[in-house]
Order: sequence, then structure tokens, then C-alpha cells
Amino acid sequence: MAEAIRNISGTIWDREIPGIVRLLRAEGVSEFTISDDPSGMLDTLSVFEAHGAKLQGLTTIEGGNPAFLMKLS
Repeated sequence: MAEAIRNISGTIWDREIPGIVRLLRAEGVSEFTISDDPSGMLDTLSVFEAHGAKLQGLTTIEGGNPAFLMKLS
């Protein structure tokens, strides 16, 4: 039986992430989702996807800031 993908929601503090990752690994979780959306970004990404821009993952842009990498299909 395939394992259910775990979801993380609510406020996630940076300092909590190492412990969360350790716990997921200890439980044998290899994939998970994050559904926290305090800024509305999930809605924005959904609209881009509806118009043919697919989320590829995260990347780092100039200045070292993280950014979503999108690809037009």
C-alpha cells in the first residue's frame, strides 16, 4: 500500500524546519506538501498554472533570495 503524502499547514517557523525534516525522515516520509498560504501565493500560483505556467520548484535568484521557478508549457 502506498504511503499517504503528509501535509504541513499553519505557521511554520524557520527554526522548526530541521526538526520537522528529521521527524518526516524518521517516519519514512519521502514526499510532503506545504499548504500554508499566509500571503495568497498558492492562489497566485494556481492562476499561473491555469494559464499554462507550471511550477517547477524553487531556485535562488540574484542576491541569494529564494524564488519559485515556473515553466511555460
